Amino acid sequence: MVNLLSVTVSLLLGYSTAVAAFNALPGSSSGDAVDARPPRPKARIPPPLSVGDYALQKDLYDAEDIFGYYSYPPDAKTNSRINMNRCEWMAKLPDDAPIHQLNIPGTHASATWNFDNDTRFASPYHSGKANNVKDDASHYQCQTASIIDSLNAGIRFFDLSFGVDITGKKKLVFWHGKALLSETATVESVMFGFYAWLQQHGSEVVFVSLRYEHSHEASLILPQSEIDQLIYNLITSRPARRYIHQSKTLPYYLGDCRGKIILLRRFDLLHVTTHSHLPGIHLSPHHYPPNPNSKESFSITYGSRYDKQQLHISDWHDLSSLRGSFPNDYIEQKLLVVEEHLRKAAEGVVGEGYNGDYSYKYKSAAVKKGKREVGVGLGWYGREVVRSDGELWVTFASGEDSGNELVVTPEVLALGSEDTEDGEGDRRGVNKGLCKILRRLRGRRLGIIVVDFWKGEHGDLVGAILGDWGGVYGRYGGRGEEGGSIVDVGGEGG
Repeated sequence: MVNLLSVTVSLLLGYSTAVAAFNALPGSSSGDAVDARPPRPKARIPPPLSVGDYALQKDLYDAEDIFGYYSYPPDAKTNSRINMNRCEWMAKLPDDAPIHQLNIPGTHASATWNFDNDTRFASPYHSGKANNVKDDASHYQCQTASIIDSLNAGIRFFDLSFGVDITGKKKLVFWHGKALLSETATVESVMFGFYAWLQQHGSEVVFVSLRYEHSHEASLILPQSEIDQLIYNLITSRPARRYIHQSKTLPYYLGDCRGKIILLRRFDLLHVTTHSHLPGIHLSPHHYPPNPNSKESFSITYGSRYDKQQLHISDWHDLSSLRGSFPNDYIEQKLLVVEEHLRKAAEGVVGEGYNGDYSYKYKSAAVKKGKREVGVGLGWYGREVVRSDGELWVTFASGEDSGNELVVTPEVLALGSEDTEDGEGDRRGVNKGLCKILRRLRGRRLGIIVVDFWKGEHGDLVGAILGDWGGVYGRYGGRGEEGGSIVDVGGEGG
């Protein structure tokens, strides 16, 4: 009996071994099902969204008409729209790079990208209240790329005009002249878009110019004191204090303001007494007209009593003085003004007695304070001039004249039209001419260059502005090669 039990156990063990060996053979169905299949990974469960995340998502949804589609935390659609060569180009720069030495691409009327005749007439407040303008929408549209797409493509200066909501609600919305650009995107919601983007790209600095728009009927709906309070609340809220650089002057080094907005305040708050708490560079409308019609550049002094700086601006926007000319003449004259100002920026030239703010006494005091780099030398036009290497230069390459017989819209000026074609059928606009100017001034400090329709058929305009100031970059801990490029100018073209 014992021997029979031993034999039975041996047979069972042998059978189990044989089955295990068979299952291990390749092609065995049971082996494939059991051993060949890798263990299933545990599903990654995203962390639950907080109440604050849901509130931010609502703000970004409301801002989409102006800011563009953006999800935070970023989803696949958001990530697919990022240009990796440009999205964080400032990360390649050292912290001690002076901001005034950067070449910064910017957009004029940045919020108009989504404004066309369809969106214009879709407004329920079109009749008699908003967007009841005689001109075609092309007279107002200056961009085709959203703010978020522009940020991801390397744009770092945004020109935005705002006013009161036409419905009488106490909120600030975006206008361009008499055109209401959106009824859902408030200024606050778009600012939250900037905050969220900077949270994700903490190496970057963004200039935001906010101009209060008076030229529409909605500006009469609320008392000015209430409007001033709305603006004050916008720029002094807790999130604003976190993401807007609080200085009234331009920070000197890039490292001082990474992850921040440098605010340009093109408005006065006459009914707010606590001006000492207002952040940003104050550019009063009394010194900066809304639609400059002069070729002459100008400067604005800003800052505190003991720390004054200057902003040098070329913004010949109203081109009506050329009325009666052909579009080509508009383009040529605008390019002459743009090139002159860029050359002054490259040389640090502010002219002889420019605004009367630079004297030799003040120059020596400024050098002692270490706030500016000022000297005397020969400008590009060969005269003795005062040099101001520590100031900020802004050149607008935008403009229009809707009253000309051959209408010169922002798009015609920037990109050209059939009336500006050369002998080979190639359209020539300001942007194409600007690319040629930038090649001639390659490797020089040019400051902020503000354009219309940067995403047009004229080559890589953003790359032309960004790509080569290596001579300056080399002085501040970069590659050290004269003429080297900071960023990879490959990627998507303008």
